[in-house]
Amino acid sequence: MPDAASERSAEQTTDRVAVPAAGPQRVPVARRAAPTPLIRIGLVLFLIGLLAVAVIMVLFFSGVRDLPLWANLIAGLAPVGFGVVLVGIFRDARRSSRSRPAL
Repeated sequence: MPDAASERSAEQTTDRVAVPAAGPQRVPVARRAAPTPLIRIGLVLFLIGLLAVAVIMVLFFSGVRDLPLWANLIAGLAPVGFGVVLVGIFRDARRSSRSRPAL
C-alpha cells in the first residue's frame, strides 16, 4: 500500500505542465521602407532653410540689420520643406493602408 508522500508526488507530476525555458525570444520586426523622393526633397529643403535661419541669426546678433531679400527667401525654405515632408509622409501612409488587406 503506497504511503501519502508517494501519492502526493504522483499527483504533482500529473498536474504539471511543461513550460518552455524563459529566454530571449525573437520578435519579428517590420522593416522600415526607404524614404520616398518627396520626403528626401522636403528634408533637403528643410535643412537648407534651417541653415539659412542660423546664418541670419548669427548675422543679426553680430550687428547686420539690413539683410538682402534672397537670404530671407532661402530661410523661407524651412517651412516649405517641412510641408513637403508632411505631404510625403501622408501619401506613404495612405499608400500603405490601401495595400494592407482588410481584417
